Amino acid sequence: METKLERIFDIVSFCAKKYPNKIAFGRKIKGKWHTLTFSEYLHKTNILSIWLLKNKIKKNDKVITICGNRPEWNIIDMAVQQTGAIHIPLYPTYNKDDLKLILEKCVPSFVFLLRS
Repeated sequence: METKLERIFDIVSFCAKKYPNKIAFGRKIKGKWHTLTFSEYLHKTNILSIWLLKNKIKKNDKVITICGNRPEWNIIDMAVQQTGAIHIPLYPTYNKDDLKLILEKCVPSFVFLLRS
């Protein structure tokens, strides 16, 4: 029987089962590589999804992430999608006036701010 992979988290779940110890992400910090396997990625995503739901994030709520390119962005993105909320990623290079406008128009339920 063929596995149906219709949503992005279906693909992650499939990879976590089939390739649990394969590296999904890597990031160099202070010259040293830090990696995340598919099973770790899925586990962290599910933990964050549960946390969001416990903190009253629900379908169609808006959740903003302000951060650069890093593995944690993917975990947040996947967790927000699993809750049915809307993920709005923003670059940390936006100026304060643009950020203020977006926050006022968007009215997010939650904002993740990750420093580089």
